[in-house]
Amino acid sequence: RLWTTDEGLVVTTGETDEFTGERTLLIWLAWARKRGTNLVAKHQDFFVQLARKEGYKKLETRSAVPDLKHHFLSQGWQIDTIVYTRDV
Repeated sequence: RLWTTDEGLVVTTGETDEFTGERTLLIWLAWARKRGTNLVAKHQDFFVQLARKEGYKKLETRSAVPDLKHHFLSQGWQIDTIVYTRDV
């Protein structure tokens, strides 16, 4: 789904763990017109409520930007998995 405001946009999708059947609402893409405006904090409750309403057990996002670690942890997120890749 595509979610938009004058401040930016978010694209979400659902994922289901093939072993547990647990559903996760993935914030697949997030873009802000102006960086540094704390949109995660501003809109986080909307996505938490959406996930609960639609039966998801987790809310997830992924980022390769190391500077976001502190910001997400301060908003109640936790580190679950870090993905590293390497071209060969």
